[in-house]
Amino acid sequence: MTSGSFFATLMPAALMPVAMICVALLAAAPASAQGAARGMEVQCAAGRRFTLHVDDARATIIWTEGRLTLERGTLSLGRYYRGPTAALIIDGDYVSFVPKGDRNWRDCHFMPRMGAVENQ
Repeated sequence: MTSGSFFATLMPAALMPVAMICVALLAAAPASAQGAARGMEVQCAAGRRFTLHVDDARATIIWTEGRLTLERGTLSLGRYYRGPTAALIIDGDYVSFVPKGDRNWRDCHFMPRMGAVENQ
């Protein structure tokens, strides 16, 4: 089965171009961007932020509300973590975080690593 026919069975034709772009971007992302989630700061709109630690089985979010651990789920695009009080999707440098009762976590992305010295 080709990737085109796989997606054709899952979604309407109008969404096909968007899905194919997402798959291409995820596949083309450098390994450093795909693995960037380990111990990274995430910045969202309106100055909101949290620290994220992930592994193959779970994601831990540390924020002003405390600490939240989510279990790995299955999703065809990105890495998906879920729990009874929140959901998290990581797709390249983009992060979607939705805690129950608070949909104001918008435009979230990984912050660049600080303190790295580049050779000149």
